[in-house]
Amino acid sequence: MRAHAKCASVLPNSYAGANDDLDARPGLAQTAAEAMAVAEMFAAHPGMRDRAASVLRKYGCATMPLTTNDADRTEYWRRVVDHYVVNQDEEFDEDQPFYVIDLCRVIVQMAKWRKNLPGVTPYYAVKCNPSDALIDMVHALGGSFDCASVGEFTQVLGRGCGKPGDLIFANPCKMASQMKQAHAAGVHCITFDNETELDKIAKYMPEARAVLRIRTDDSAAVCAFSTKFGCPVPDAGRLLALARDLGVRIVGVSFHVGSGNNDPAAYTNAVRNARRIFDQGAQLGFDMKLLDLGGGWPGTEPRQGPDGKPDSLSFEGICAHIRPLLAELFQGVDVIGEPGRFFAASSYALAMSIHSTRTVSTTAGDEHQFYTTDGLYHSFNCLFFDHAHPDLHALRPDVENPLQVTTIFGPTCDSLDCILKKAEFPRLAVGDWLFVPDFGAYTVAAGAPFNGFATRRTKYVASLDL
Repeated sequence: MRAHAKCASVLPNSYAGANDDLDARPGLAQTAAEAMAVAEMFAAHPGMRDRAASVLRKYGCATMPLTTNDADRTEYWRRVVDHYVVNQDEEFDEDQPFYVIDLCRVIVQMAKWRKNLPGVTPYYAVKCNPSDALIDMVHALGGSFDCASVGEFTQVLGRGCGKPGDLIFANPCKMASQMKQAHAAGVHCITFDNETELDKIAKYMPEARAVLRIRTDDSAAVCAFSTKFGCPVPDAGRLLALARDLGVRIVGVSFHVGSGNNDPAAYTNAVRNARRIFDQGAQLGFDMKLLDLGGGWPGTEPRQGPDGKPDSLSFEGICAHIRPLLAELFQGVDVIGEPGRFFAASSYALAMSIHSTRTVSTTAGDEHQFYTTDGLYHSFNCLFFDHAHPDLHALRPDVENPLQVTTIFGPTCDSLDCILKKAEFPRLAVGDWLFVPDFGAYTVAAGAPFNGFATRRTKYVASLDL
């Protein structure tokens, strides 16, 4: 957990006349560029703006555009959270945490995807955040879905978000019962990575369009997957031959380099390996026309390291390495990706209050302990499962007094439920509010109501004025 003290026709109305500030305020310049990309996307896809606006209306999104007073997204979230704390509605309960959800961030991210990976269709990874609102917006913007279970593809199809043939059942190792249900529902595009799965496909999904998932070098990833999934590249030919003998139709190759992979070679080597396997498949008679670039795409900007340089690869940087290879090696092939956090991360901010406090005297001095309304068993499960380092902010930091040694616990009775441990933080008191920006990826998806605590309240906003 990181503790913190602290063109008019295409821009939102709130940015008209703000061009003089752009060079001096990089955050503002980035936001203006994002707005331009959104306008270009809408211009290129007639009807998309109306579909997106319809989703905003469906969820009652309060129009709260970014303004020139918002130095960056964190300050935008601070302003929006403060608005809901000050302007309490009949549902407001000072002891209940809540999420603010900005569905326009999905629009911004879709524009960024289309600009940097033209021709690559995003299949939103539902597991990252199975929010109905996110699913509806991705669908309105022309995206499709990566589903890992019957529950996920049933949710998507039940909302009318695409047809069964538009989904990919991207779990390489599936239960037989779920394979039968997928076959019955018409979900035929699936991934696999081993002989046993091929036998199951031949038996339970004879109409499948199977995609071979290959192992990658994810040694530089924050979250690695190759220990669990992926066929070693040297074994691919043998699996393809077995598929031919079983009568399983192979239509393409997929891979996943892991989340937070900072090695450009991991991406380029995976793309080149996929091309080799396409060629092997062609020799065996397969007409392979699908390349799946997998997930792990960053949904927020890289942080600055101690040396002032970015501490990770940006989305744009990753795409700059991949684009030339796709143009060189995969002409005439349908290319998809499986972004999850890319769409979900920056769409959410969490707000929670301090309900209790105590001071513990130690040989090193006083430790100020506080108890808040969300914790490790719910939204902050990402500290364990996603190796996340979210930014924790005081909503109204005390700037008059020095920072103090602070520990912040979640609401449950487990001492493990701690989200900040002996770190310097602004002074707090009962009734003060905290917020965490960019907190939509792998948070609510894996949260559990342990001890009866959970964050259930949501407020929907729109940072663009459509």
